[in-house]
This record gives sequence, structure tokens and C-alpha cells, in this order.
Amino acid sequence: MDNQHGNTGKRNAAKPEDQKATSTLIVRCLPSDKASWVKASQLEGLKLTDWVIKTLNERTQK
Repeated sequence: MDNQHGNTGKRNAAKPEDQKATSTLIVRCLPSDKASWVKASQLEGLKLTDWVIKTLNERTQK
């Protein structure tokens, strides 16, 4: 029996090529620092990654 599952991925979330994030940043930090950042991101309703990008971009006035 050949049943297709119907999952086709998140095509609505697909970004244009020039807007795709393709670089990675790895940062070592203290657990207490990360906990503070996670809490701050949650207070703004953001994922930690989105909060970090927003915060760094604001700091560099991008």
C-alpha cells in the first residue's frame, strides 16, 4: 500500500535566497548568563535565537 503522508514542509515559512540565514555563531557562556538571556527573550515573546539577533543588531545599530 502506497499512502503518502501529505507532509510537504513549511513552504509558507520559506524565505527568498537573499534572506536565508546560512551562517552559524557558537558562543560559550556561563549557565547563569544563558538563563538571564532566556528569561529576557521569553519576556519579549521571542525565541532565544531571535532575541540574540535582535539585541546584537540593535547594539550595532544595524
